[in-house]
Amino acid sequence: MKNILGETKWTTWRHRASPWLLGASLSLLAACGSDSTSPGKVTGLGSVVVWGSTSMVFNGSSAFRRLLGDSGGGTDDYVLVRNILRHLANKTSGVRILYTETCDPRTALNLCRIASSMDFLQPFYDMIATIGTITYGDMSLAHLSDYDVVIADFCYLPSSDYPVLRSYLSTGGFAMILADNFCVPGSSSSAALANTVVADLGVAFSNDELYERGRLQIPSAARTGLLAGVSNLNMWRVAPQLISESFVPIVTFDTASNHYVLSAIQKRQ
Repeated sequence: MKNILGETKWTTWRHRASPWLLGASLSLLAACGSDSTSPGKVTGLGSVVVWGSTSMVFNGSSAFRRLLGDSGGGTDDYVLVRNILRHLANKTSGVRILYTETCDPRTALNLCRIASSMDFLQPFYDMIATIGTITYGDMSLAHLSDYDVVIADFCYLPSSDYPVLRSYLSTGGFAMILADNFCVPGSSSSAALANTVVADLGVAFSNDELYERGRLQIPSAARTGLLAGVSNLNMWRVAPQLISESFVPIVTFDTASNHYVLSAIQKRQ
């Protein structure tokens, strides 16, 4: 594999976040306008999104926020995910999503061991119901042409499917890539595993994470494009990303000495 980590100029960050980040400024670089000719599409943006948390299905819920000592209800993570999925699918309804996990929490008696109750998960599935359907399955066994978007979760994606995902992405497939340093499927973090697939695209997950219980507040003037309707976001244990010029941030979190890319999207090819 090409050593893109050593050969590419990256937008970098330096140190782990700490409580003083609450006074930092927020930079939103990918809140582009909508494309009036393509419902759900955001102009100038492409087909691959990286998201620094494999806990996406539950960490925007009010149940999860209560675990962090926050009684203010859920965050707007699911609004952002909805906007991203609509953009990737290039439509606002009837979106067909494949999630690369064979266990479906909606039908498993133990909720696939990812939550103690559906209170943590239902808000995600309620959001999905407003835009389309989600199917859980092995990527190598699925008919990928039957789906508009693949959510590739490296907490569960088997290594045998890495070539399948790499081929899918290289041929213009639409995907959200989930990875972080909290989920360690084997000897490596899901972030490190994801980098073996996505680094050649010009993006990589860092080996650190944010320990922020507070919410990232989105200024009203920035709530356009992918950030339409998004007022606040979860930051707990998010793995920042390193991006090259082929990606642009969706949300970045800036301090006097650090530049954190919290999620990013490939530029339109």
